[in-house]
Amino acid sequence: MSWHTFFGHPKRESAALFDIGSGSVGGAYAVFEDGMPPRMVFSRRIGIENHEGESLEASTLRACALAANALTTEGPTVLRQIAGDARVTSIFVTLSSPWQKTSARTQTIEEKKPFVFTKSQMQAAMSAEKRDADWISTGEFVIGTFLNGYKVENPFGKKVTRVDMSILSSAISGKMRKGIEEIIRHAFHSHAGSVSAFIPVAYEVFRDLYPHEKEFMLIDVSSEATDVACVHEGVLVDAATAPTGIGSIARSVVGNTGIHAVGGDLVDPARTVKPTEEVKKAQDAWITSLRDTLTKMGESRSLPRTVFLLSNKDTREYLKKTLESDAFHPLWLSDEPLKILPVVPSHFTPLVKTIAESEGDVSLMILALSYAKTRESKGGK
Repeated sequence: MSWHTFFGHPKRESAALFDIGSGSVGGAYAVFEDGMPPRMVFSRRIGIENHEGESLEASTLRACALAANALTTEGPTVLRQIAGDARVTSIFVTLSSPWQKTSARTQTIEEKKPFVFTKSQMQAAMSAEKRDADWISTGEFVIGTFLNGYKVENPFGKKVTRVDMSILSSAISGKMRKGIEEIIRHAFHSHAGSVSAFIPVAYEVFRDLYPHEKEFMLIDVSSEATDVACVHEGVLVDAATAPTGIGSIARSVVGNTGIHAVGGDLVDPARTVKPTEEVKKAQDAWITSLRDTLTKMGESRSLPRTVFLLSNKDTREYLKKTLESDAFHPLWLSDEPLKILPVVPSHFTPLVKTIAESEGDVSLMILALSYAKTRESKGGK
């Protein structure tokens, strides 16, 4: 072991990052060095193409394999030029819906006679949740504890009759993880260091990036689903998934070759507006699905008025315009306009540098910032 690894980790290291959604798979090499922002030196994003008779899972894994192949065949030369060698220290993977589940629930302990609340009781309550055998937990933690109806930061050792715990948990598809592990093992001859749900990772990055925004929502619109996270007093208190995404609208556009947005309106790649009944039907289905999800989230607390919108660059303005429409406005019970911020790569500069053969990719930049913070917590500077 060299002197620079003795205290926890090397002064410089490289990681492979993979962002896996239902519309595309992004892969990147990032270099991390003490005292410097992460540097993304190589990136590729592969669109998911669904072949006839093929499941979305199979299409996604094929795109993942193509992204991994690009990193291992084209990326090492670039990585070596920047980092001095092509060795990868770790592989960090996140999955979005439909491959992830993030949810919040309330677990209650109540007795007729007063009892002393302990950490072991909390752990027992957390493990009491029934788990789907097809899903793998990626984290579960208590985000708020109420003793006899009052929120308490340090609840242990106090005598109470009722404890309400707000618990946030996330899980990923076990079948999908297995497929990803096989691809990574074949491409890198190594295992993934971490496979996580994307929404909790994104929440932590935005919480640190905007420390003064205590109330906000994250809306991540992918091809086949829309993930929503609600942050209250700086804490992720609720998360849900609307089971429709931008893909159904894209497929309804004449030509079926993709969509762009000009002035917030859907247009085909030739920039000719072509509203059709099929497009309108797909739009209405997405709006209804997301509105129902937000309505349910708003039952327990008011929805934050600041919204960070994550989506591909071609549809950001269209989605922003849709969220500002009358279809969603009544959910906030106020005439005050929403603060909807489509997230773009420039929001992360100078925190993440994109150099050499990398592009400004929002999701991969989020992963780079998350990895950097984890690295720093283990002893970085």
